[in-house]
Amino acid sequence: MTTEVLEVAPVMARPWRTIWFSPRRTMRELLASEVRPGWTLVVGLAAKGELSFTMAAMPTIIGVLQVVFGVLIGPFLLAFSGGWFGGQADPEEIRQSLAWSYAPFAVTAVCWIPVMLAGGGPVAPGQVDAPSASMLLKALLLFAVTLVYVAALLWTFVLQVITLAEVQHFSVPRSLGSIVVWMIPLLLLSMLT
Repeated sequence: MTTEVLEVAPVMARPWRTIWFSPRRTMRELLASEVRPGWTLVVGLAAKGELSFTMAAMPTIIGVLQVVFGVLIGPFLLAFSGGWFGGQADPEEIRQSLAWSYAPFAVTAVCWIPVMLAGGGPVAPGQVDAPSASMLLKALLLFAVTLVYVAALLWTFVLQVITLAEVQHFSVPRSLGSIVVWMIPLLLLSMLT
């Protein structure tokens, strides 16, 4: 009598935790799982973090559009340029890669809650005659959250490069090259405006 063992693809339930320090393994598990966790919450929170960073209308709108269109249109562009470097992923796999790499940026949206609860008013000592302790505390809180925001932004980029390399089945330098191919024209365009 033979016993058959059925292998079932694992259901990925913890990419929020594992993407931070095991991005390659996380992407392998995500792509192998039959039921993939939704990435819309990650992108939504990342866009919310973008909304919280500035109160000016245009930078906020541009930032949100960068996050949303980066996940919706970016995979097609990266699949195209990745093909030049020998990449093998389709846009849906790249979309998973890009969306989940926004996890650190999405988590920083929560960091803005204390800043918003601290309320408005001047935070720079030069805006009033004598700075109070609460103003200095607000300024220190804003500085700390801004440092977390910048660190998350840098780590998001690192994760994008690593996870793209994993789904495309090529090295990190090739992954960086396929991203830079699209960054150069965008940077040139931004300098013209």
